[in-house]
Amino acid sequence: MINWDDLKYLARLAETGSLSGAARLLGVEHATVGRRIAALEDAIGTRLVDRRGGRYTLTELGLRAVAEAQRMDEAALAVERIGLASDAVAPVEISVTTPPTIASELVVPRLPKFLADHPGIRLRLIPQSRNLSLTRGEADVALRLARPDAPALTIRRLGQLVYGLFAAPGASEPPPGIVGLEDGMADLPQQHWLERIYAGRPIAFRSNDLTLQCAAVRAGMGVAALPVFLGESSGLVRVFAGEQIGRDIWLTYHEDLRSSPRVAAVTQFLVECLKGAIE
Repeated sequence: MINWDDLKYLARLAETGSLSGAARLLGVEHATVGRRIAALEDAIGTRLVDRRGGRYTLTELGLRAVAEAQRMDEAALAVERIGLASDAVAPVEISVTTPPTIASELVVPRLPKFLADHPGIRLRLIPQSRNLSLTRGEADVALRLARPDAPALTIRRLGQLVYGLFAAPGASEPPPGIVGLEDGMADLPQQHWLERIYAGRPIAFRSNDLTLQCAAVRAGMGVAALPVFLGESSGLVRVFAGEQIGRDIWLTYHEDLRSSPRVAAVTQFLVECLKGAIE
């Protein structure tokens, strides 16, 4: 007898190409992924995955099984969205993913009032730099700094998140160095802008955590390109005040949720949270 849940493990392996990648998506140990796929193969009575030299590739039957698993995933998620889109009185959970700093600085302080005003909504906040998949049900609503390109999404540009250059109070000019992003995010526009303004200055500190960047700036390690709302609330001093850049910020959710009054309430709440931080 097939455990249909095992198909999810096969689908994530096909998506990522590795046990460890599938394990990260599923939030389990990589050994669990291997064990569940082996159990699926035993139940079906055929090999679905070729295991050679540490690489995992799907057999022809494995590819067919994954196609069926994806259809099942889509059907199950569509049923879940029916519940979110309804006007039933039972409380529903709506998951929202945003960049971590927006979550902590702009959304969380306003969250108690929103929940008090909307007792029928349980809002689950997912502060995540990685773009979670709305079509796979990893989140229901997202704020993103890059335009989504997945199909079946409703997409709305809210404006631009404004970035400025910030240093510690009383810091010298030019600064001893710059506080930048780690290599995985070093190609983002604000990092290129920072390095152009302070060409030739060494990178004194790297972190993709903007709270840590603020701490490094406050400690006198250098200047950073930060969202203006964050730099100002952290007590830092804006330098080159006439210089700024903006990054488009996008609100998106699955098109099946367009008629949901509770999703509409959540999206309006997010728009209100961003007032003053975007242009």
